[in-house]
Amino acid sequence: MIEKTIELTAPKGWIELNEKQLIYASWLLSTGNLTAEEIWTYAFIRFSNIKLKNQDDAGVIFKKGKDLFLLEPQEVLSFSKQFKFLTSGIDEIIPLSKMCGTARSDVRLRNAPLSQYLACDNYYQAFIFKKNPVFLDMLCASFYIKGVFNDSLTEERSKKFAKLPFHVRYTTFLWFSGLKKVLKKNFPNYFVEMETGEGDTPTPPNMRKQIEQMMRALSDGDVTKIEKIYSVETWAALAELDAKAHEYNVMKSKMKK
Repeated sequence: MIEKTIELTAPKGWIELNEKQLIYASWLLSTGNLTAEEIWTYAFIRFSNIKLKNQDDAGVIFKKGKDLFLLEPQEVLSFSKQFKFLTSGIDEIIPLSKMCGTARSDVRLRNAPLSQYLACDNYYQAFIFKKNPVFLDMLCASFYIKGVFNDSLTEERSKKFAKLPFHVRYTTFLWFSGLKKVLKKNFPNYFVEMETGEGDTPTPPNMRKQIEQMMRALSDGDVTKIEKIYSVETWAALAELDAKAHEYNVMKSKMKK
């Protein structure tokens, strides 16, 4: 009997997912009725490009191409656990290149105006706490744009995104979740995690107050500068806010001594 090696390859993290895999992962996470173990197993089968043929007491028979192979239950579990990254927190991903025929903005919102980042964050937070897909549609419309970003057009533009399957639109939510983590790594002084007690119910952020505080910091209290600040490049604005937060932390530390 000739033994044949079956090589299985699959993505090891969010950033390695191609577009079809991202859409499938989005479907797995957005169904709401799958356990973590089921998500890992479905991902293992789909991302490894294998098919389930049969299952009995000896194990599970899979097919890859023309080849059949047997995995014992503990082996299936072991392979599936490699996809824990899908349920252990969203990291940076490469979002769909187009949605509704409209190209995406830069995946990290580099060269994007601060107003676009603020709009994305506003609709992202609204979707989390209100669970209304209208805000997901508006998040899509804020990221997939033509020309210069204009938030006054977002509500009208969002209507075409509403026609897409929910799990396809949900990829944009996953993208922004990953971007938040990237921004926290790059601007740790500004993006500070709020401490919450065990069992505490998360409360929605006051976006209006946050934006007002941001504008006050960036304008040094000069209200005549605020309109121009919305056009400042996102990463440049966040870098300045991070520097100001660092300076404040240093000053506060010195005052305690």
